[in-house]
Amino acid sequence: MLRKPWLCALHALSSCLLPQCALTPEFPADAAPAAPVLTAWDARGEPVPLDLLPRRPRLSIGLAAPPDAPNDGPWLLAGASDAALLDDLDKLPLNATHLSRSVAIRHRWDGQRLAIEPIEALTAGGTYTLALPRKAAMGLKEPLMAQLLVDDSALAGAAVRATFPPAEAASVPNDLVEALISFDGVVHGADRGIWLEDARGYAHPARAEEVPCARYDSAAASCIRVAPDRALDRSARYVLRSGGALLDGHGAAVSELHASFSTAHDTRDETTALQPPACALDELTLPFGCALVTDERVELQLFQDPSVRVLAELGDQRIAVLPASMSAPLRFAGLIADRTYTLIVETVDGRRHAEQISWPLQTAPLLPTLALSEVNADPHGSEPEQEYVELWNFGNEPQSLAGLHLSDDPKALGAALPVHTVIAPGARALLVSDDFDVHDGRDPAPAPGSLLVRVGKSVTRAGLSNSGERLYLRTAEGHRVSAAPSQPSPREGKCLVPSADAWVLAECTPGW
Repeated sequence: MLRKPWLCALHALSSCLLPQCALTPEFPADAAPAAPVLTAWDARGEPVPLDLLPRRPRLSIGLAAPPDAPNDGPWLLAGASDAALLDDLDKLPLNATHLSRSVAIRHRWDGQRLAIEPIEALTAGGTYTLALPRKAAMGLKEPLMAQLLVDDSALAGAAVRATFPPAEAASVPNDLVEALISFDGVVHGADRGIWLEDARGYAHPARAEEVPCARYDSAAASCIRVAPDRALDRSARYVLRSGGALLDGHGAAVSELHASFSTAHDTRDETTALQPPACALDELTLPFGCALVTDERVELQLFQDPSVRVLAELGDQRIAVLPASMSAPLRFAGLIADRTYTLIVETVDGRRHAEQISWPLQTAPLLPTLALSEVNADPHGSEPEQEYVELWNFGNEPQSLAGLHLSDDPKALGAALPVHTVIAPGARALLVSDDFDVHDGRDPAPAPGSLLVRVGKSVTRAGLSNSGERLYLRTAEGHRVSAAPSQPSPREGKCLVPSADAWVLAECTPGW
């Protein structure tokens, strides 16, 4: 971020408070400051620092005059500020790249200050930039670029994670015991702000109360139980609703919920046909899903069934999920290699009828400390010759490739890797075709001294697909050592690399 003298003033907090009921605040009638001062408030009128904003902040800037044209902003942009944005603010209008980062806002001039609010909640932990161009009339001698950071705690704001029954569920039993809503942040006012609505728009008699999330959605911060006081009508449509009385941890209204579902015509409709996924070669097929078992973790991919919520237990770990959250694997980590555990899965339907299944799982022996760390499926150079897959030894011991296989097929072990190759601790190796040319020049060259492992005419059977395909690194016994997801390449020269919690497309850095 560029440092300019006027920018330091942006982090000073004003001493005035916003009225709690005002959508956009009124400010004291003192003179507008000579330099722009950016202040932030929450929905209760409490000042908040610019590097710890709630997800629904209220911002204001003291200016000499308001922006007088759409091209004058203000803009709230996702992501950090940079030199390219500063240059763009001097040229105007903003280019398409920067406009694509724009977040919808409402703003209002009160005669001395510009009040700004995002229309939708910001992303927890997100980085944003508030930008205004250089305008003498507004008192800006330089473009304004203020970097804003959003708090990632449960108190910063809240959005719905999942509901039970899930939105658009069919054949829900009319004697539903409880409906559930989980949130990713703290909420208040559920008794007044959440209700069950019938097809006529009337509230169905029900009680809304907060319940511990451990039994319903263990990744949620708040869980609300809605218990109907009488049976629902058959073949009828209902909606789980929330309104303005439901507030987040900073007193802002949570985005309204409209999750509709329909009840069954008779009891014969109240069953769901499971659609089991096809388990991969290195996964176990269980009565309730697919289990990936490694030396230190188990990932359980549940069969999709909107009629039940699930509680899964392995060792001393317990995970609860609602149907909408079942698309992501349930992860049990920190296990001991080559040990037998009992996996217990309990399903609970809308009548609170529970069924339990248990299954023994044995973790794999200690696996090699190797990870797929970069995939170049669409190089600038020729294909498949210049494609590569990077391996990283993240452990403290040398690792041999003997007995390891690379595959792009979930059902096949794949091609064996050269048995005499050893990767040093912390080092990286590139799996490349026999015709890979380090001096090609159209793509970044491998790091000096990079270990090149030539695996035949192409990496995998017919090279790496530009449209995306999963890759698997497995032992000869079929244990998964590492995997990379299927993700299409948007253009030549981009590599798929792991980040903190997902794989992303980034610049290629072979061997670095």
